[in-house]
Amino acid sequence: QAEALCKYISENIPKNEPIIVAGDTNDWRQNLSPYFSKNADLKECFLEKQGTHAKTFPSWYPMARLDRIYYKNLNLKSCSQLEGKPWNTLSDHLPLMADFEFQT
Repeated sequence: QAEALCKYISENIPKNEPIIVAGDTNDWRQNLSPYFSKNADLKECFLEKQGTHAKTFPSWYPMARLDRIYYKNLNLKSCSQLEGKPWNTLSDHLPLMADFEFQT
C-alpha cells in the first residue's frame, strides 16, 4: 500500500501541490516515515516537531505509535495528541491534530 500511495502521488499530484495523508498506519515498526520521506517527500508531523511518532494506541493507555499525519508543501505550525475524556472513550485510538499554513 505504501508503494502504491507513493506511485499515485508521483503520477497524479503536481510536485508543488500541498498534500496531507493521515490515519491508522499499523506501522508497528515505524518504517513508513523514512519510506515516505524518500519516495514521496512526505514528512510526519510528530516526528518533525517532537522527534518521535505520537503514542495513540490503545486510547486508554497509549503505548503503540500507530497513527500518523504526513504532509508535503505545507508549513507545520503545531501538532497535538488529544488525550483524556472524551477522546479516550470515542475510539480505541487517540486522535491526532495538526495545524498547517500554506507555504508562501
